[in-house]
Amino acid sequence: MVTWHNPLTNLLLAGMSEADYARLEPRLESVRVVAGKAIDGSGSGASYGYFPVSGLVALVGLTSDNDATYIAEIGKEGLVGAWYLLGPEEMPFQCVALTAVRAYRIPISTLKAAVADSEAFSKSLLVYNGLLMIQMAQSAICCRRHTAEQKLCKLLLSSVDRLTSNELELTQQFIANILGLRREEITHAACRLQEARLLEYNRGRIVVINRTGLESRACECYRIVRAGLERMLPATLAS
Repeated sequence: MVTWHNPLTNLLLAGMSEADYARLEPRLESVRVVAGKAIDGSGSGASYGYFPVSGLVALVGLTSDNDATYIAEIGKEGLVGAWYLLGPEEMPFQCVALTAVRAYRIPISTLKAAVADSEAFSKSLLVYNGLLMIQMAQSAICCRRHTAEQKLCKLLLSSVDRLTSNELELTQQFIANILGLRREEITHAACRLQEARLLEYNRGRIVVINRTGLESRACECYRIVRAGLERMLPATLAS
């Protein structure tokens, strides 16, 4: 049975005028992407943009030998493929479902026409792309300067910020792949956080039980990105 999800759960769609949304709505197509699967929102020739209504998408940079670097996250506040509306036809990263994702996809050509026709929609996408730039800048700093534990805390906190639950289904190997770290580094970091009673971890299920404690161990990158979310998209964040 197909479960219907309201497209207006996505904050970019919800922020559109009735007239602008009415033009897009007939072209929206509901899709589900399983955790770990790449999404057609990156690479050469991407044909769709995706408005998530649940779940999380990670932007991951890949080297020629498939080493990964975490760049940013997209949840119900955003649009996978928003960068194509600024001009570039190819970006050097991959979009991967960090958790199971429900989204509405729409042809890039339709989105470009909507941007051309609506100044308000164009401005909202510029604001959102600004948020992505903040994430990308902080990810570059985080990759070079911060520890595995700090990176793990940042990933977990930024993920639960966009969800309605403090529970995540993420294996240590998947987290290691996303963050470009060895699994042993993630295992040791997760064990330390569990011993400190900040989270519970069992067979790929992570429960954040002490947000304040986790925030105290996260790097400043998390706080900078969250401040950007609060400033630009205050309705997005979990309390």
